[in-house]
Amino acid sequence: MLWGWMPCGFVYTVLLIATLQLDALNAAMTMAAFGFGTAPAMLATAFGAQRFVGFTARPAGKRVAGVVLLASAALTLAGPWLLGNAPWLHAWLPFDCTTALR
Repeated sequence: MLWGWMPCGFVYTVLLIATLQLDALNAAMTMAAFGFGTAPAMLATAFGAQRFVGFTARPAGKRVAGVVLLASAALTLAGPWLLGNAPWLHAWLPFDCTTALR
């Protein structure tokens, strides 16, 4: 159920941010930036979905997709540990669960 709400939630969140600016031009620029920022991912998803369906129809494709999904989950779960024990990975990880102490 959460995945179904995700795209709409992102749009509504950016729409709320644009509304709170109380300036029509800045709000329009915010929504345009959101649209331009998400367009490449949406186009890649739309045009690549047909090829991906063909790939995952084969048993080897299902295994590869499963391994990628499990590896992504393991990386996400191990993220805080990795940052603490392997600081050289910091630039390569897409998340940051730490705060900088100064």
